[in-house]
Amino acid sequence: MQLIKTIGPVSANNNSNQPAYTLEPNETYALYDNETAAAMRFETVQWVATFDARLPNYAGQSLTNERLVLPFIGRLGDALITAACLKALRDTYPDVTIDIACLPAAKEVFQLTPTLGELLTYPLRADQLDAYNYHLSFEDIASIPNATRLSLFDLFSTCLNTPRPNRPVSLNIPESVATSSALPPTQQQRVAIHVGEPDSLRTYPIDLTINLANELCQNNIEVILFGAPSAQHESINTNLAPQVKNRIGKTTAIADLAATLQQMDVIITGDSFPLHLAAALNINTIALFAPTDSAIAIDYKTITTIESQATCSPCGVAFGACPIAHPTCIAHNDVSLAPKRIAIQVINLIQEPAHRI
Repeated sequence: MQLIKTIGPVSANNNSNQPAYTLEPNETYALYDNETAAAMRFETVQWVATFDARLPNYAGQSLTNERLVLPFIGRLGDALITAACLKALRDTYPDVTIDIACLPAAKEVFQLTPTLGELLTYPLRADQLDAYNYHLSFEDIASIPNATRLSLFDLFSTCLNTPRPNRPVSLNIPESVATSSALPPTQQQRVAIHVGEPDSLRTYPIDLTINLANELCQNNIEVILFGAPSAQHESINTNLAPQVKNRIGKTTAIADLAATLQQMDVIITGDSFPLHLAAALNINTIALFAPTDSAIAIDYKTITTIESQATCSPCGVAFGACPIAHPTCIAHNDVSLAPKRIAIQVINLIQEPAHRI
């Protein structure tokens, strides 16, 4: 990481080109190297020093009454894996303080984890560093040997120099949120299907999602669709069975989503944040994999993976263009991921639930 001093106001954008944060002029901030290279105009910042020179990186030292801080800019699923690693560190050193500096979306996730310290706003100002003994960093994660063959728990704990977690982190859902998100009583089994991100190659196609929802309804299962709203989902109701409950866009807050999913018997999702959330909630889950590798779910005992058997799968590309120039991921259309086959897996899981931990 680098310490930089801003000469003028600076805005950094996230993946949707919306401002992720704004830096005030004449302040010194700690930023990841890739941000200073990609998100900043060089004439607006002045390089001051390397972050490690001001606050050393934690490298596995014994901790007693020490204070650590983690600047975090990862995705939401990464936040849950990170929380499990930090809990393992805190279990080893109960009197250690671990604060996290993060963006608002990740803060929603960390607020549900019961084992962490103060949640700060990212990025940190230089004057905030004096309160800590070490910082935790993901900057070297790409240089870990055999990284692509490690489970996520192994990869993250190796990078952060924490003990390896033995299970996902548990979540504390506020009672008020659980009450407001309560669904009407039912005698049916409840299955939630994540509709995914339209711009992601990992997303199960919407026409197959509709077929899957209707197939489950024919087997007397209550089906709930959830996910972020998009133009692709505007006409979805015209093809759904009347008994499917469309809650797309109704659970935008992370706590609301967690409280809703907690009421499910089975969750169906792709390689996405709800996959990690379902594992943390200890809910039986069917996870669909086409362009990405199902090995990311190896640490989750309540996840049943179904992998595409297409010859191009897994290609490893989650966003952007198909590497063999198809407009969408054709691996989702392989018979191995056919709605009827997935429905059979769901019914089997309902009848013989996987072991929950």
